[in-house]
Amino acid sequence: MVFLGTSNFAVPVLESLAAGEHRVLGVITQPDRPRGRGKKLTPSPVKTTAQKFGYPVWQPENVNNPEFLKFLAGVAPDACVVAAYGQILRLSLLSLAPYGCINLHASLLPSYRGADPIRWALLKGEKETGVTVMQMDEGVDTGPILAKKKEKIYPSDDSQSLTERLSRIGGQLVVDTLSCLEKGRITTRPQNNEGSSTAPRIAREMTRIDWSEDADRILNRIRALSPSPGAFTVLRGKRVQIFEASVWKGPSPVEGQEKKEPGTIIRVVKEQGLVVRAGKGTALLLHRLRPESRNTLYHYEFCAGYRIEAGETFE
Repeated sequence: MVFLGTSNFAVPVLESLAAGEHRVLGVITQPDRPRGRGKKLTPSPVKTTAQKFGYPVWQPENVNNPEFLKFLAGVAPDACVVAAYGQILRLSLLSLAPYGCINLHASLLPSYRGADPIRWALLKGEKETGVTVMQMDEGVDTGPILAKKKEKIYPSDDSQSLTERLSRIGGQLVVDTLSCLEKGRITTRPQNNEGSSTAPRIAREMTRIDWSEDADRILNRIRALSPSPGAFTVLRGKRVQIFEASVWKGPSPVEGQEKKEPGTIIRVVKEQGLVVRAGKGTALLLHRLRPESRNTLYHYEFCAGYRIEAGETFE
């Protein structure tokens, strides 16, 4: 096979394939991109992993380029395995290998088709998600299903922890699916479009916290966007990102504060966090924050360093 992947999600998939019974002929990943303050060209996580295993690495700017497809046809893979690659694959590539392109998607399709299924599942407060292995077609995550596996979403999960867990589960599922597919033990199942939903990339404006929402919805946003790109609010005219929080379960957080605006810091509980009023009579407990141009701080460090007192308001 040839493997196509780029992000951290794809790394455990490549590692599972490397440990499996099928031969990886080479790896296709995105070109090195400038990252960090110095804008230094940096390889993708998949490229670094592929080099560790000694696989040939190909980095076309456009994977559908006719010249590259001619080269790939010469490599003659039986199948292409795709996980978080980052480019749309055209029919000429999808039909290049006898077994086509096999894709791992981080949702239980047809739910959350698109580029950001893990963040959207958290954003919507789902209690369960999973991974799907499908045969790719020209649609966006619309191809026939080969295999699925469910996974619980825990209250402590954020996008990073859930991504790491799903990628490990998905890697093994891909290996098992390839073996069954080769032996003719899998019957593809078409997706039911009536139950479909989409998961486009998170827009920049969605990263700002709306304190008029209830605490559960705000918490879902924080979990979905942690650690990147990070949900943010504004205090004293400066951005503050929030990476960890929980719903306040203590005494009524708005008692005596009925006229306070959502976003008001109601109290500072040193052992637990900052209690901030949210919508519908709820409140959120903030645990880890990062002030603009500063390192991430625990609530007690933030309060001591910025002399936070009850009554101040996050915009």
